[in-house]
Amino acid sequence: ELVPAGKLPPRFENEIATRDGRRVLVSWHNGYLRDGRGAVVGTTSIGENVTERRAADRALADSERRYRSLVEDMPALVCRFRPDGVLTFVNDQYRAYFGFKDRSEVEGRDFFQFIPEAQREQVRRHYASLTPARPAVTYEHEVIGPGGELRWQRWTDRALFDDRGSAVEYQSMGEDITERRRTEERLRASLAEKEILLKEIHHRVKNNLQIVSSLLDLQARHVPERRARQMLEESTARVRSMALIHEHLFQAKEVARIDFSRYVRDLVDRLMQTHSGGEGSVAVQVDVPTLPLPLDTAIPCGLIVNELVTNALKHAFPSGRGGSVRVGIVAAGSRATLRVADDGVGMAAPVDPAAATTLGLSIVATLARQVGGRLELRGGPGTEVLLEFPVQPGEGG
Repeated sequence: ELVPAGKLPPRFENEIATRDGRRVLVSWHNGYLRDGRGAVVGTTSIGENVTERRAADRALADSERRYRSLVEDMPALVCRFRPDGVLTFVNDQYRAYFGFKDRSEVEGRDFFQFIPEAQREQVRRHYASLTPARPAVTYEHEVIGPGGELRWQRWTDRALFDDRGSAVEYQSMGEDITERRRTEERLRASLAEKEILLKEIHHRVKNNLQIVSSLLDLQARHVPERRARQMLEESTARVRSMALIHEHLFQAKEVARIDFSRYVRDLVDRLMQTHSGGEGSVAVQVDVPTLPLPLDTAIPCGLIVNELVTNALKHAFPSGRGGSVRVGIVAAGSRATLRVADDGVGMAAPVDPAAATTLGLSIVATLARQVGGRLELRGGPGTEVLLEFPVQPGEGG
């Protein structure tokens, strides 16, 4: 019968030397032997080699000290909690952030008590989405500060799983992003105000251009000389093409760029109504993909389309001759090519755009230089004009 008693310690550890010269740590379990009358007649000791176990314990303790030293020195908020939300560890930054004097006041509390009730379910869904294959997630949510004020934090959570793949604990690292969120909100509000202002500017520019267009149109009606009247009508069309740009920008969600595809279709429709009276003897085909262009590129290109399509409708099909005009754009990388072609009577002789003497081609050549483009005219049969110009990355899709 083993009976711990007397001065013999029931358990102790010491190092012993083995026959092969190694030194091992042995844990001894001691007791007394008694006879039938209860008198001590001897002692007994059972030893267990605990060298590896104690080494593992020391390594674990060292690892725990290094972990705590690391997380205490970090400026981030660090905590660990069980799946039920109970905090098992917080660092001093976490404790101080939520206004506690001692970590013991925080550890053991429910992690979710610091999250506004309206956002708790969303946070729980983040945890539920973690798996051994996807153990971490980063997200932002509000927290309740020590004075009850709401502040924003950004957290990176990692789930720790057992051998069965069940989450046993979560480790989180967070930072306060309240000022960043407030700055972003101010920037968004400022941007929204600027967009409203810019839309209003586009609206007023469009209205002013329409007034100029109406004045030119009114002036043309009182000019008896045919050539002068024609020049005023052409100027009116150019002003209207610019007004149409600002109309599209006023209606667009993005005020810095215009969908050139929609603009060209609307512009061609208006030119057809003006120059062909809707009779349909000349068909115009538009093949322009979605192409967002900034204002300083869209306006010159729009004016070029206006000049070329107007010229084709007025001169390529004399005496009621039918035919077609094709407008297209091909974008590739940082370059785009605008093509306006017709199957009309064509040019009497090759024309160098740089040396053009007509007002329309002179305007086209000037606008081509303005967008940094390269202009090319091809004749017979019909006429084909190509404008290759640069687009910013992402404009050409």
